[in-house]
Amino acid sequence: MSDNPRIDTYDTADDDVERRPHLGILFRCCGVYTRAYRRPDQSFYVVRCPKCLRTTRVQVGSGGTNQRIFVAD
Repeated sequence: MSDNPRIDTYDTADDDVERRPHLGILFRCCGVYTRAYRRPDQSFYVVRCPKCLRTTRVQVGSGGTNQRIFVAD
């Protein structure tokens, strides 16, 4: 065990933090990848390219896909 109080074992299995729904988006315009998060009460994702701020909206619904990574042209 270390004398440094900042170094400690952390068990993520006991973590109570909820995982937010997210998608991976590759913006072809600037060659940048980012994650898009949505609120649990929304049925869509809104994400902006971090470089040029182009906005993309991804709808969530039945009959969709299980794919988690997309390319925005």
